[in-house]
Amino acid sequence: MSFNSLKHMFGNSRKWFKYSVVFCVMIHFIYLISLPLYISPDGFDYIRLANLFFTDKMYVDWNYLRTPLFPLMLRLYGSVVGFNAFTHISFLTLLGLFSALSLGYLVKEKSGAGVGAVIVFVLSLNPVLIAFEHSLLMETLLCFSFCLFLVLLNLKIKNIFYHSLLMGIYVGILYYIKPNLLVFVLPAGLFLSYVFWIRTNEKLLKKITQLIFVNLIVVLIPIIIASPWAKKASGKNDAAKRGFLLAGLLIQGVFPKDSEMLGKKKTEYEEALNRFSKTGKLEIQGIIGDPNFYGILDQLFIITPNPGLDFVSVVRANPSAYFHGLLNNIKLMLEFDHPYNETVNFGLMLFHSHKNLISDIRDDRVLYDYVQERYSFSGGVNRVQRVLTHSVDLYRILLRMGWFFTVLVFLLGLWKKNPFLLSVSFVPLFWASVNLVLLLSSARYFFPVSLIVISNSFIFLFYMYSLLKKNERLRFPF
Repeated sequence: MSFNSLKHMFGNSRKWFKYSVVFCVMIHFIYLISLPLYISPDGFDYIRLANLFFTDKMYVDWNYLRTPLFPLMLRLYGSVVGFNAFTHISFLTLLGLFSALSLGYLVKEKSGAGVGAVIVFVLSLNPVLIAFEHSLLMETLLCFSFCLFLVLLNLKIKNIFYHSLLMGIYVGILYYIKPNLLVFVLPAGLFLSYVFWIRTNEKLLKKITQLIFVNLIVVLIPIIIASPWAKKASGKNDAAKRGFLLAGLLIQGVFPKDSEMLGKKKTEYEEALNRFSKTGKLEIQGIIGDPNFYGILDQLFIITPNPGLDFVSVVRANPSAYFHGLLNNIKLMLEFDHPYNETVNFGLMLFHSHKNLISDIRDDRVLYDYVQERYSFSGGVNRVQRVLTHSVDLYRILLRMGWFFTVLVFLLGLWKKNPFLLSVSFVPLFWASVNLVLLLSSARYFFPVSLIVISNSFIFLFYMYSLLKKNERLRFPF
C-alpha cells in the first residue's frame, strides 16, 4: 500500500466517523452480553415504582421523592421485551450508546468529523459509563439527557422564540427525570440570550424586550409542565425534601457540634466526626460511612422548617469546615480514591463478578424474592471484565484532564464568541458548581457530565490545531 493511499484512508474523517459509530454499536453489544447487572436499594425502588404504573395503588404507594419518567420508561420497555435482567441492561445500554453517539454527532457537526470520530471511540471505552449501563440507576438516563440538552441547545433554529419554546419544553420534561434538573432553565436562558445578542442587529431597547420574552418562555414553560406532578407530590415526603438541602453539610461535618438542629443526635454526630477525622480534618468521604449517619440525617428531616435559611446559617457558623468540605467535593469530582467512591466501586464490583449483584433489602421481602426469581444469573468472569478493570485508572486520568480542558474551552469560547464551545463547557461547569456548593459529596452526582468533560480535551486540542493550521495568531485577551 502506497503512502498516498494510506494518507487518503486516514485522511477521510467522515469515513472514520462512520467506523467509530459501527465500533460503538458493536462494543456496546459485547458489553451487553458480557457483564452482569447490579441492583442497588435504589434499583429495587425503581422496579417497585415501575410495577405500580397502570394500577389503582400508584398514587397511594408512590415514593414522592422520585419523579415518574424513569420508572415509566422501565415499565414501557419491559412491557415490550419482558421483565428480567437482560431487559434492564439492554435499556440502559441503549441510553449509554445514544449518549456517546449524540455527543459525537454534535461535535462532528460543530467541530468536524475527525474529532467527532475520536470522541465516539473514546466514549465507547469509558468503563464507568459501562458500569452504570449495568447498574439499575438513572445515571445513564441523566448522561443521555445532558447530551441531548446540548444537541437541542445547538440546533440551528432561526426563530429565537421557537428555540426558547423547545428548550422550555425539554427542561420541563427533565423535571420528570429529577426535580433538581429544573435548574437548567439558567444555562438554557443564558445561552439563548447570548446567541440572540451577538447575532441580532436590532436597536438596544427592542433587543432587551425580546430577551425578556425569551427568558420568560424558558422559565415559565417548565413550571407549567412540572406543575401537575408537583401538585401530586405536594405534602408528600416534605420533611425528606427539606432535609436533602442540608445533607451535604452534614456529610462534610459543617454543622457545629452544639447545633440545635441535631437535636438528640449531637453525641452521635461528634463521635462520627472523631471517627472519620485525620489531623482534625474530615476525610474525603465525610461521615457518610458512619453507622449512625442516616439516623442523624433523619433528625434533620424532622427539625428543618426552612432549609434555605438554615443552610446559610450553618455555613456562616462554620465557614472553615464548609471550605474544607468544598475541597473534599472537588477531590470527589476528580475521582480521588476513597472507600465510598460509588462510580469506580460500581465498576470494579461488576468487573470482578460472575453473577448479577442483588442488594439484600430487609424491609420488603416480597419485592426481594420477586427480583431474585427474575434477575438471578451466574456465569464466569471474562476477558471483557478484566480489560475494563485495567481501564479504570485511564478513565480517571482522562476525567482530570477533561476538567482542566473544560475551563480552557470556556475561555476559548468567550474569546472566539463561539456558542458551541461555550455550551459544551458551561453546562458541565454549571452542574459541577451546583453539586459543589451543596456539598453533595458523591462522585456519582458529577458523573452525568463526565462524557462532555472528557470530550472537551479533544475539542480543545483539535480546535487549537485548526487555528495553528490556518496560521491564525493566538493573541489571548486574558
